[in-house]
Amino acid sequence: MDDQLPIDDEQRNNARTPSHAQPRPQSAQPQTNQQPMPPYQQMPPQRPQTSPQYQQPMQGQPGAPGQPGTPPMQGQPYGQPMPQKVAKKPSTGLIVGIVAAVVAVIVVLAIVVAVVMSRRISAADYTAGTNQVATMQRHYTNVNTKLREAYLSAYGSNSFQAKDKKRLQERLKIFQEDNAKFESLKVMNDENVNTEYQAYKKKAATYVKFANEMIESGEALSTAAQACNSRPSVSSYDSSFYTKYSEYVSGCKAALDNVSKSPNKDIAQYGKDLGDYVDKVGNLISQMQALGDISSLRYGTTEYQRFRELLNEFSNLKAPYNSVTTLSQALQDSAEEADLSDSLRSLSDSLTDAAG
Repeated sequence: MDDQLPIDDEQRNNARTPSHAQPRPQSAQPQTNQQPMPPYQQMPPQRPQTSPQYQQPMQGQPGAPGQPGTPPMQGQPYGQPMPQKVAKKPSTGLIVGIVAAVVAVIVVLAIVVAVVMSRRISAADYTAGTNQVATMQRHYTNVNTKLREAYLSAYGSNSFQAKDKKRLQERLKIFQEDNAKFESLKVMNDENVNTEYQAYKKKAATYVKFANEMIESGEALSTAAQACNSRPSVSSYDSSFYTKYSEYVSGCKAALDNVSKSPNKDIAQYGKDLGDYVDKVGNLISQMQALGDISSLRYGTTEYQRFRELLNEFSNLKAPYNSVTTLSQALQDSAEEADLSDSLRSLSDSLTDAAG
């Protein structure tokens, strides 16, 4: 405005300088070459410090930690070094479990290999099988030879005693051991050989059963044959007739009772049939003996007439020869059914075919 006073340059500068920045009054004595103090620049006002704000880094330009554009790690103060991740040590239990699993797999593989190798059949295995069958055939023949003695003892053609029974039992045991040994051979892994052996084994069981029955019956048959075949040759008018026949009947009947206890049903039936016949003989002898001494009987008396009737019945009493024939045929049929010759031959042939 027009009424304002004019202001020179010095006054203008003083007006710009705050009061506390104004130069102090100079002393009375002026100093030479002293530059005037420059005015202080006013410091900009400081804002209260707050948590730094970061902008999201631009796509394709990831920021560095601690610089704008890089988000701080969660829970990590700004400006502190990043913590290093410590590698976890593997669990001891986990290591043991892995080792155990590996060992188990190795063991299983070893077992599988061992089983496969054990089932392989070599030419030597087939030879061993053939040799074993030959041994079985030889011992089978040995049993049959002694078994025939037990069979013939039923007719008194041969004697079969306790020592013969023991010997036959031993031979049969050896034969059974031969069969068991063949089953343990590797050739049993051959399907065809195994099939032939199973058929043989089934028939061998029948043979062993028949052989055991004959072993248990042989001695009784032999004793009965000797006792019952020794019928006294004495006249009915002899004073010793009743005595000798009574002894004969008693001994024969006791022996036939033992035969009737045979485990073989055909032999047991044979003992029963012959025992019934001997009972009839004994019954007639007892009735005649009850009439008194033959020499005291008078012709024409009732006692004498009864004696003649009983004597005729005794003379006409037929021995059960059909029982002997029946037993012979039954034992022959059983022997043929149990015969192992063909089965052993088939088993041997299967080994030869398999060996090539």
